Amino acid sequence: MLQRQKINMNKGLGAPHFFTNRLYIRPIEWKDIDDFFNVCSQSEVTQYLTFNPHEYLSDTHRVIENMMRAYSMGQSVNFAIVLKSTNHLIGSASLTFNYVNRSAEVGYLLDAKYWNQGYMSEAIQALIEVAFNYYRVEFLYAKHIVENIASQKIIEKMHFKKIRVQ
Repeated sequence: MLQRQKINMNKGLGAPHFFTNRLYIRPIEWKDIDDFFNVCSQSEVTQYLTFNPHEYLSDTHRVIENMMRAYSMGQSVNFAIVLKSTNHLIGSASLTFNYVNRSAEVGYLLDAKYWNQGYMSEAIQALIEVAFNYYRVEFLYAKHIVENIASQKIIEKMHFKKIRVQ
């Protein structure tokens, strides 16, 4: 459960930092590049995503640069999912905004060695609260590749309603 009393504003950026029992969730920063590279270089992590596993740190640099550009333009916010016990990034979660219908798409990825331990459900539950209470979106949605059963389970666990299959 999100610990509301610990929400802080990131000065200058305006994106919240928030905590769960095991996680610290904050905007992605350049200091995350090595940990993020380790996650994004895993073929099992990127199997159902729109990019191939990162081979070079420059691949990750480009992705973080694009995340920061999209944030500065108000298109999306990308959060680092940091394990409190180690202070290492273990994944990321994002909100991509649609201002026309006041909605946001939820996206996420997680280091394979942390799968099936409830970390992503914990992070997404907190992100949902932030989306509605901080960003004031009216509608959230998530997409997944049909074959990605793990992602489907997270979406179902978070009580998203199935709208359609493409």
